[in-house]
Amino acid sequence: MQKLVKQLKVLSDANAGTPVDRTQIILYQKQLQENDFTTLPNEYVELLHHFNAFAWNGSFLYGIKPFKDFFLDILSENVLSFHPLPSINLILGNNEYDYLVWNCADMRYQIIDKETFMVLNTYSTLADGIRHILKIENDFSDL
Repeated sequence: MQKLVKQLKVLSDANAGTPVDRTQIILYQKQLQENDFTTLPNEYVELLHHFNAFAWNGSFLYGIKPFKDFFLDILSENVLSFHPLPSINLILGNNEYDYLVWNCADMRYQIIDKETFMVLNTYSTLADGIRHILKIENDFSDL
């Protein structure tokens, strides 16, 4: 995860939201459950401690009530998407064609088509899923 965070920090023209603290995350996890959504995976919680939402090159990672208009909120975007099985699948980000989804039943990150909700790729780590959705190289060897 640290390698990904370093990689995201050096992307030119990227916008990142102010990190959130533990209390905000706990309250938000409760909000997700109250709305019948699965909770955030631990890896995404760790990412939120670095970036509360992230935007780069037309791709987005969602945040917790982010403060800028172009950042997207996790709960709001999940409510608006009408995706199947919200108690299992939680959308964490998107690009023009796909969603980055946490599937808590499989304990995997998935790339799914926005229109058909068909699973296109599956990843065991958040970093790999984020690199896919943001369309960035696997890693930078010099980081």
